[in-house]
Amino acid sequence: DSATKVCSSPENEELLMKRIQTYVHDSPRIVSELDMAIRNQDATAMFQAAHKLKGSSVHFGATRLVALCSELEILGRARTTEGADEVLTEIKTQYDEIQAALSERLEKSPI
Repeated sequence: DSATKVCSSPENEELLMKRIQTYVHDSPRIVSELDMAIRNQDATAMFQAAHKLKGSSVHFGATRLVALCSELEILGRARTTEGADEVLTEIKTQYDEIQAALSERLEKSPI
């Protein structure tokens, strides 16, 4: 699991912890934006939020979450939110798992 790998130097560890802190802090807002966009049937906002979440999640090896965000990007480019609810449900499950793993990683960090 990429979130629990031990880095080889203190500088790398510090950089990783900063990235994790940013993700843990900022990503809940992005997931909320995604949820709101889908509820409002706003394909453009859905695309933007999915793109942001995908971009930040890719750094932590969250391949399934990234793939799901890509699905929403495709829908957004097609200017539709049809079927997005089901994808969002799975995104939230995957997101909760990565968020929990990263939060645990932060707690275990000596930095």
